[in-house]
Amino acid sequence: MAVWDRVMTSRHLPLLGSGLGLGVALILWYGVFGYHVLQIGLWLLSILLVGLYWAQFSPAQPPWDPTRLRWQQELLHLGLLVLVFAPIYLCDLPNIPFQINTDEIVITSMARRASGVRYPDIFGLMPEYFYFPRFMFSLFGGLTRLMGGVTLLNVRTVHAAFGVVTILVAYGFFRAFWGSRLALAGAALLGSNHALLGISRMAMRENLIVLVECAALALLLKGVREKNPLLLYLGGGAAAFSLYGYLPGRVVILLGLLFGVLYLLLGREDLRGENKQANPLWVLAKLTVPAALGFFLVAGPILVATVTAPAVSAEYSRQQFLFFPEGRALQQMWVNAATPEEAVWRNIFNGLSMFNDPGQHDRGYIYPNYGHAFVDPLTGALIWLGLGSGLYRLFKKRSQPHDWLCIGSFLFLYLLFSLAITKAPNYTRLLVILPFVAYLTLEGIQVLAGLLERWGSRAGSWLPAAAMAGAILLIGGWNLAIFGDFVHKGWTQGNDVGATGRYVAARQGDPDYRFYLAASTAYPYFGWGEPHYWQSWIQFFAGREQKVAVFSPEVLPIQALEPPFTLFMNEWVWDQQGAELQRRFPKGQLHRIPAERGLWAFEVVDP
Repeated sequence: MAVWDRVMTSRHLPLLGSGLGLGVALILWYGVFGYHVLQIGLWLLSILLVGLYWAQFSPAQPPWDPTRLRWQQELLHLGLLVLVFAPIYLCDLPNIPFQINTDEIVITSMARRASGVRYPDIFGLMPEYFYFPRFMFSLFGGLTRLMGGVTLLNVRTVHAAFGVVTILVAYGFFRAFWGSRLALAGAALLGSNHALLGISRMAMRENLIVLVECAALALLLKGVREKNPLLLYLGGGAAAFSLYGYLPGRVVILLGLLFGVLYLLLGREDLRGENKQANPLWVLAKLTVPAALGFFLVAGPILVATVTAPAVSAEYSRQQFLFFPEGRALQQMWVNAATPEEAVWRNIFNGLSMFNDPGQHDRGYIYPNYGHAFVDPLTGALIWLGLGSGLYRLFKKRSQPHDWLCIGSFLFLYLLFSLAITKAPNYTRLLVILPFVAYLTLEGIQVLAGLLERWGSRAGSWLPAAAMAGAILLIGGWNLAIFGDFVHKGWTQGNDVGATGRYVAARQGDPDYRFYLAASTAYPYFGWGEPHYWQSWIQFFAGREQKVAVFSPEVLPIQALEPPFTLFMNEWVWDQQGAELQRRFPKGQLHRIPAERGLWAFEVVDP
């Protein structure tokens, strides 16, 4: 711990003081006077100065061993991951999946709005969208504007590209404690998960929480093991960055704290190092300092925005937890339970069975791939085998810090999402558990490979390696087939939002073209929502000057319809009023909208 003895006596203390002073000044400036674009530069400068201060100290152990690290091999593995997963994640995004969920429309619209001003407040919240952090929407909006515009396809492309980057960062996470081949296998298992693949190909933002999680935990793990203040500082900053994204990603902060507690309980000797008289708690406290500074420098502005937000901003968060009355009420409505108690028990059952029950599906209805659990059946079995093996090594005191991190995080998240969080299993939230699912799966595969090695030692050393490679390929192929089932359902059964949106987008060229929707809550066209939602969804795909109107089917006989137009309606409305429409517009053509139920589009080009 000699490095820590020099921290407070360093000649570069003014560097630390300057960085912290700028960070405090930024927080006061933003909190008192609001946002100014110059604050971005001040924010980055404060982070850089404190980072340079920590960079001057040589770690107790080097971050890597130059004699063992082969950069060519590492780059080869990263290139192999890109070569395999980039086509899978990026190919034919306009049509795969055919389904378009309404969150894609909302997220694209919010990205367009957040990036539509010259200097958006990237530290602030969005009152128009549950007070979510604006940063991620500004990021997606800015990137897609560089691609030509904030469109659903461009947002899909950016999100899918981040999915590929997430796999590469996951390789770095596993490489922090495994050899390069096991890290390659772990990243491949994570990237193969059908839920991550399906959600990444949508115009969402959720896979970034996995990217941030893997980066933060890898830096914290490596920093603690090697007593490296710079890595700890970067890890704390990366964990703080989770506050700027999808809300469930903030769980990485809890995982970092959990890892610290487990390290104190199980890694006392590792904390003492060569000084056997050192107090492990004091050593851990000193290790926490750079991580805490990195966290608060990065998180300071958004913490100010959160604290100063109106009380109504907490309503959405309260609805996501079962221990709040609002959360129990939402869960009761969500699963159509008779009582709040029944809703809670059903949530617990759904969450605990999410890995092995094919009757479970995404209760967030972003990726409702019915008939398949969150993982494939083989992974669902290997998880528990790997968990049993890891716990056995833990009780036998043969475990390592990365085992404590991965096993503890898996159990914490598994119980959290089952016992405390609503809408279990919600796949977009569950993405944060995937690094630990991949770890346990690979642990399970290694257990089976070890058994094969003992059983078939005469067959040579190739048998366990071949079995591991075969299991990983089987899991990858199985997940592709599961995602393919979702894609096939979209192509064969259709989708109300996806089919209607593509129909409208194909007619954007005529600014005088009109779109009408004859629907109400009693005679719905879309699967959920209210009339004002339906109008905004259709308007999203229409041209800027095109008119969209929604009215009740009861007023359709007297409604003025000006050609050229398309009138959308469900099957019941057409059966009741189709004949009258054909008399009014004899040149009208009827088109079927491919969806899960009967939907029609009556198009009139000429009067």
